[in-house]
Amino acid sequence: MKARMIPQEIALLYHLGKGTPRGRRVQEVLGDLGIPCRELGPDDLCQTIGWCAGLAGYQPTEPPAQPPAPVREEAILLGGLTKDRLDHLLAQLKESELTIELKAVITPYNREWTLSKLFSELQEEHRFFLRIQRLTQLTEQAEARADGDAELRAAALEGRRILEADKAPEPLTLQNAIEGLEAALSRL
Repeated sequence: MKARMIPQEIALLYHLGKGTPRGRRVQEVLGDLGIPCRELGPDDLCQTIGWCAGLAGYQPTEPPAQPPAPVREEAILLGGLTKDRLDHLLAQLKESELTIELKAVITPYNREWTLSKLFSELQEEHRFFLRIQRLTQLTEQAEARADGDAELRAAALEGRRILEADKAPEPLTLQNAIEGLEAALSRL
């Protein structure tokens, strides 16, 4: 079964409006590539991704009594781009030194989600990625300095085991490994 693609290219921008220097630069890159964009705001957090993207069959929802938590990060959601177009856009953003922490592709799976739910998932993925980066950095430092220090060598081996495992580590396992490496390295 082939996944249904979003019929038209679109970029949904959060905290990247024309009123901000970074927003203007992002919108210039999108404009140069002919990718239309729509600015999203806090009022859209309770709306589905499908509605935000203007997909057929999606209607706006009433705001909940308890509004979603505010999102401070910039975000870009992309729909309808081929892999080549997506790669080209990401390369152009990188070349323009426009790093956007929260990025996602609109899929048949996530278009039913609210913008708030998607941002929550993206934020958690970003935090996980940062922890993996930190564990990698600490493991490499420990491996380089482990000569003659059994505790540091053991912490480095544990870090490497976690990084090379087939399954993503649990958050607590990851945090314990980071703390263990930090403690072992701080003794030196």
